[in-house]
Amino acid sequence: MTGCPSDDIAIGTSNSDSESGSGTQTDSDTNGPTTTGTTAVQDGTGDSGTTGDTDTPMTTGPDSTATDGTASTSDTDASTTDATTGPGEVCGNDVVEGAEACDGSDLAGEDCISQGFDAGMIACNPDCTFDTSGCIMMNCGNDAIEAAEVCDGTDLAGEDCISQGFDAGTLGCMGDCTGYDTSGCVTFMCGNDAIEGAEVCDGTDLAGQDCIGQGFDAGTLGCLDDCTGYDTSSCVAFMCGNDAIEGTEVCDGTDLAGQDCVGQGFDVGTLGCLGDCSAFDTSGCANFAGDCCAANGTPGCDDVACTAAVCALDPFCCSNQWDAICGDEAFVECPAVCDNCGDGTINSPVETCDGLDLAGESCATQGFDLGTLACQADCSAFDTTGCIDFTGDCCAAHPTPGCDDLACTAAVCAIDPFCCSNQWDGVCAGEAIAEPACQGVGGSCSAPVCGDDVAQGLEVCDGADLAGEDCISQGFDTGMLGCLGNCSGFDTSGCADFGGDCCADNGTPGCDDAACTAAVCAIDPFCCDTQWDGICADEALIEPACQGVGGSCPAPGACGDGVIGAGEVCDGADLAGQDCLSQGFDGGTLGCLGDCSGFDTSSCQSIGYGDCINNPPGVACLPQEQCVFNPLNPAQGACAASCTALADCPLTPPGGTAVAQCTDATGDGANECVLSCAGGLLCPPGMLCAFGIACVWS
Repeated sequence: MTGCPSDDIAIGTSNSDSESGSGTQTDSDTNGPTTTGTTAVQDGTGDSGTTGDTDTPMTTGPDSTATDGTASTSDTDASTTDATTGPGEVCGNDVVEGAEACDGSDLAGEDCISQGFDAGMIACNPDCTFDTSGCIMMNCGNDAIEAAEVCDGTDLAGEDCISQGFDAGTLGCMGDCTGYDTSGCVTFMCGNDAIEGAEVCDGTDLAGQDCIGQGFDAGTLGCLDDCTGYDTSSCVAFMCGNDAIEGTEVCDGTDLAGQDCVGQGFDVGTLGCLGDCSAFDTSGCANFAGDCCAANGTPGCDDVACTAAVCALDPFCCSNQWDAICGDEAFVECPAVCDNCGDGTINSPVETCDGLDLAGESCATQGFDLGTLACQADCSAFDTTGCIDFTGDCCAAHPTPGCDDLACTAAVCAIDPFCCSNQWDGVCAGEAIAEPACQGVGGSCSAPVCGDDVAQGLEVCDGADLAGEDCISQGFDTGMLGCLGNCSGFDTSGCADFGGDCCADNGTPGCDDAACTAAVCAIDPFCCDTQWDGICADEALIEPACQGVGGSCPAPGACGDGVIGAGEVCDGADLAGQDCLSQGFDGGTLGCLGDCSGFDTSSCQSIGYGDCINNPPGVACLPQEQCVFNPLNPAQGACAASCTALADCPLTPPGGTAVAQCTDATGDGANECVLSCAGGLLCPPGMLCAFGIACVWS
């Protein structure tokens, strides 16, 4: 094939490379054969006419001229021809051939690390050379683990000395980030008698623990060979409850170490052992106590010799209680203990009194008004020669203390004690004339005048003086209370009860349930002042107090089911957390009314016997009490309530041993509640025992 004349290139005699302006590269070597590769130019259709990038050997002489297609190697522009690397090499076929470093996905087994990087993803360039733009050179020392680094500075990947198999210490990172620096880690030595690191104990070093600290009762604590815990094999746990004393046990069940109640300082009883074997249980032991010559309610009495003598005849007196029979037996067996009349103590069934021991009696209980009761010398009866009765006209002067009306006497002496302690003089008489309690009591004391608008004496009311009463206090719901013309009682003709259906328009003020009426009228007074209209009825329908009151009102939960329902204040034992104390009393048992509408306080009690000497009676006394004075010393007295039985008396003040008695203390034929200090009983703090009979304030 003959090339164009313009492409002819002269071949020199030396080894040289030259590139023509047409892009044809000519290799020439005058000393040997020339090998060329021929690449066809692009034809008119756009197909590359490459003949396969072949090398065609040919030998030329020194004068030969290399022509196009025979002795020249031409590389066409990459945009128009396939790259060639030599005969049979095709870049782009994913197969490394000849001098290709890589070819597509065929990386010849190379990666970033083999190419001198630390990590990353290597690729192949279109010209079959490596693309290392995805490779990374690590920076060891920046405190951040990257790629193949095991650690980097302070970044230890969560590892420490313990996770590396040591016991303690500080783990580090090697300077080249290829591994951990364990030079700062420590391995403890179990068995050197010194607790180190996570060791619980080590040999004799038990961290202050012993068998007791580990929940045992005794023994020798040790340490496990691997120092991970205690060796309790030599510890001992005693068994409390096996009826055998062991270790530090004081006793165990029936094994009482030979002890009994007497050995523990008591007189009688059965000794036991506490459940934890730490001490004796003396709750079954007792000391003999109480009067030997009277029933005392306990086994034995306060004299050991007398107890022994009586119980030898009557074991019941020691095994059960010292009753009246035991007391009578003591009079025979213990004459030195049970003294006769004159010892100041009633200690015989035949003694009525003994000296100052008056069995709680007084002149008042013996039917007198005043004086000092005594005991006859033979102890068989009371001596009333020191008792007196008040006499004389209350509204006239007379030489004796008091007057013939006890209520008038008490009222006057409350403001003028001289009238009871000395004599009833003209001043006392004048005070009686002005005292309502003395009106119409006889003698010079005239009866009150009905119609003067002043309620006096026995008058219940007088004209406009209604003694503070009104229709409501008389049991009605509304209206105007009046007084009867003879002042003997109230005129309730102007009073009325609310009526009508609470949950319907009834045309009258209020409705037939007082609680519902009060609840609705509290928010809408019109319902009580004018009439119970439809608005009032609607208000009642949603008012809890109106639930189940009858008529059109809806029923609440069933009263009596023990659960407070709508409209119920309480129900059976369900008292909404209330008790007598919360209801203003001092003690007792609170109950619930049968209709669940309120609390039953009939069994609640308050502390009585208040100080009406130093305080106004209206403040010091309970509503049912009045101030009663000592007739011989009106500067002494106490609040007292009328009673028919001891159950009617209020609670006694705290402190002291005095007991309540229901007795005729004033001699007026009616019983009153008094605090008896007879027989040496102690009065509550602040009170004194007057004449050894009753506790009073002074």
